[in-house]
Amino acid sequence: MGRCELDKLQQKYGELHSLLCGYDQEERYIELIHKAMQEIIDGLPKGSKVGFRPCGAPTTWLIQNFDFSHVNITGIFDKDANHGDSSGIPVYDADSDETRNVDVFIATSFNWHNEIIAELEKQHCGVLDIYHELEKKEVCLCASPETYIKGTHTILHDYLMKWKKADVSEKETALKNLLTAACEAKDFYMLNALCEENKEEYFFCRACQHKYNELYGLIKKLVAEREQKDVIWYWVDAVPYKWKNYFEGLCHLSKEGVHFCQAYTATPFTFQSFRTCFSGVLPLDDCEKCLEKLGYETSDLIQYLINNDYAICRMGARSSMWEEECIQEDFLLDMPEANISCNTILWNMLCRLILLDQPAFLIAHLVVETHAPVNCAEHEKLENVYLSEDREAQFAVSAKYVDKRVLWYSDLLRRGRRIQIFMSDHGEHITQKNSDIFWTQQKLHACCFAIGEGIQPRQEDHIFSYTKFIEFIRWLIEPEKYEYEECLTDCAVFQDTDFYSEELINRYIKRGKAEQALAYRGALDGKFKYVINSMGREFFYKIAGEEDVEINREENINAFERLKRLAGTYFPNLLLFERFQYISRIYDAINGSPYVKK
Repeated sequence: MGRCELDKLQQKYGELHSLLCGYDQEERYIELIHKAMQEIIDGLPKGSKVGFRPCGAPTTWLIQNFDFSHVNITGIFDKDANHGDSSGIPVYDADSDETRNVDVFIATSFNWHNEIIAELEKQHCGVLDIYHELEKKEVCLCASPETYIKGTHTILHDYLMKWKKADVSEKETALKNLLTAACEAKDFYMLNALCEENKEEYFFCRACQHKYNELYGLIKKLVAEREQKDVIWYWVDAVPYKWKNYFEGLCHLSKEGVHFCQAYTATPFTFQSFRTCFSGVLPLDDCEKCLEKLGYETSDLIQYLINNDYAICRMGARSSMWEEECIQEDFLLDMPEANISCNTILWNMLCRLILLDQPAFLIAHLVVETHAPVNCAEHEKLENVYLSEDREAQFAVSAKYVDKRVLWYSDLLRRGRRIQIFMSDHGEHITQKNSDIFWTQQKLHACCFAIGEGIQPRQEDHIFSYTKFIEFIRWLIEPEKYEYEECLTDCAVFQDTDFYSEELINRYIKRGKAEQALAYRGALDGKFKYVINSMGREFFYKIAGEEDVEINREENINAFERLKRLAGTYFPNLLLFERFQYISRIYDAINGSPYVKK
């Protein structure tokens, strides 16, 4: 393996792409959007006072990527003015008197632009609707403009919708464009499925499928030639156990390996889950360690892998939590996490595997499809899941999409000595029920299974806590040296700190839910769950399926006392850390003070 093999792969991919298109279709599409947008901006009256509504990614994208030198930017206006400033531009309340100093408001929000336009017109303000103006130039966006970059789902989605809506005379051209978009997006599952579906009608589909088969065969050959015991870790973000069946193919695959029916995260947030998996640390018990970068000295898992000659690589969005000399990160064009498609991440993972000569420990962190905004190329409409009429149905479409793409790679990578892990870091945060309670089953009960060399089919009913992830990896790599039972436990502990984001704290206080922003700690045994928050308020539940039913402690006092001892009652003084400088606002809002007890 090495550069030579990777070059062969890239060459074969290039042949497939050249057969479909002689230029970079994604790049041309992006250039079209940028050209049209700059023309719209250039049409603003010279010297006019311009304001943006609201804060957010589209506004930041416009300010940072386009020339506004002929106008005066007055400010950004938002219903929540607690943003401070953005890109060096002051942020004002949308209803403030500062609006009088604006000649033209640029409505940037994709999800809320109709409402914002209506509000501004009612106030008799000058308005520039960028989406309407783009449509005049035949640029019809299905999502925020900043998401139209290489490696995302948005461009592929546009071409898919155009093909579905094309009339008979446009169908062939639309299909060629769609196949090119699928190729550039690295969605090989879609490309092959489209060719198979249309090969009898169109010759170019048969030619495309031939080149696809050559690429697939080369990948299979290169992967099979690796003799190292690689570990591939598919980290699918925010999937609760209760929704595992939406991943039909992966559910079937889980029967071939060890499948944990009771896998529990230690906290329902991504980066702390990473810390727990790599170091076993917990947000409250190890609060100082949780502020450190993960590296050889701070992570038992990284230390174990490096000592066993593994190259550790993570594919996903940029993170500052890793020591660069220990773990390589593929930033994927440094894109915002919410935009990176699973196809881009998985392809980069494959390329990295083929490039490496030593054993590989690869983490493919898949986010956009299953974590908010929950978008994939096959959604009829791209929208933030929180605005969806049926959030679970939107998730189901994404889950099916991810399921087929992960299986495409998993099938290729099953050859050789390879171990493959499939897991979610935590449950979901998108349904309305108990959405502000962070210790529910739907947030803590996660999915996890592994297949590969030496792993016998096993449905495990004992609890697997992510605090035991290090033991799990050791057993997978060296089963002759480490015991499987070391991965299991009778109870799982979970905990989290007070919110530390100023914006999030203010939002919860404003909503009258300040108590939900408090630190908490708890324990569960599969039947019962105990929780105490940082003001000393206790909760006790009976776990009924995937739901928590609050009960009186006297109904099972033994379980209550046992879980309370395991959970602990001590809360560190987080005000000692700069990150938590705003938490006093939470306690002021509920007229309380932190509960500290050993």
